[in-house]
Amino acid sequence: MAFPKKPSLTEALLKLLPGSEIIGIKQTEWHSATFSGLCFDIEIALLGKNATERIDGFQAMLPEYEFDLRRYVVADILVNGITRYDDRVTFHVEALLLDE
Repeated sequence: MAFPKKPSLTEALLKLLPGSEIIGIKQTEWHSATFSGLCFDIEIALLGKNATERIDGFQAMLPEYEFDLRRYVVADILVNGITRYDDRVTFHVEALLLDE
């Protein structure tokens, strides 16, 4: 029996915010004395008349959301750098993922 494939961080974010589009990704390795993982800065755009309300809800729920990703555990995640236009919002998701 095959198990469902766990998503990557970007796949999970797009599923949480349908209609959004990733417009940039910066990824760097991260290490401490006891852990290793990846740091992400993901720039996302969201279009639509209710984009402002949707990003507000997304920003509020994101820190408490229980991600189930392949290979990584989300140690820290937040929304930063929100820019609001008429019907478009761009923002950054900054995340620290630790190796399982």
